Amino acid sequence: FNVLSMINNRVDGLIVSRSQSTTDSAHFKKALEVGIPVIFFNRICEDVKTIKVVSDDFNGAYQATQHLIERGYRRIAHFAGPSIVPACRERLAGFQKALQDAGLSCPREWILYGGMHEIDGQRSMEKLLQLKEQPEAILAVNDPVAVGAFTIIKKKGLKIPRDYALVGFSNNSVVALLEPPLTTVDEKPFVLGQKSMELLLASLKGQLELKDKEIRCQTELIIRQST
Repeated sequence: FNVLSMINNRVDGLIVSRSQSTTDSAHFKKALEVGIPVIFFNRICEDVKTIKVVSDDFNGAYQATQHLIERGYRRIAHFAGPSIVPACRERLAGFQKALQDAGLSCPREWILYGGMHEIDGQRSMEKLLQLKEQPEAILAVNDPVAVGAFTIIKKKGLKIPRDYALVGFSNNSVVALLEPPLTTVDEKPFVLGQKSMELLLASLKGQLELKDKEIRCQTELIIRQST
């Protein structure tokens, strides 16, 4: 079932997290035009005029970077996600602001853009290792990318956090089982889903107008042994 099929079958409402490859939001706009409420959560389409429920990605990345700085790391890299994804831009901005507030900076070559999968983390780590100047710590855009970096670091015989401290973002269940367990940012997906459903039900009952606004939910830094 795609979105147009759902519209044709007159679903009552949609709760949507866009895919990384979504470039056209016309079908979501069509749903709103025919009176079907649409609530975005997590990965959003910025040009669709409706409510978006998101993690506070900026603050989550800020806190993660601040944690690394407080642990004594000064040379920190970032494995960034696709710039077309709002959450990735927010995490990069939070990372950069935390460095700026601490009087630090990140060389351009230490910000490596890629996708959001494990293979992307592996590729970014391989590229980083080829550079003459090396960071002490890495903030990854999400946990799969962090796991990819983790794999290459281990493969090269290097130690975490002795050679590279590493922080993810998502709090996927698997990262607590790594050795060492991964420090990460919990996006609180249950809270995002619950809030989205509450808003959709309120809209269906006529208690809520779907104005274009963003609702940010707090994240939580989960400190483990990778930092």
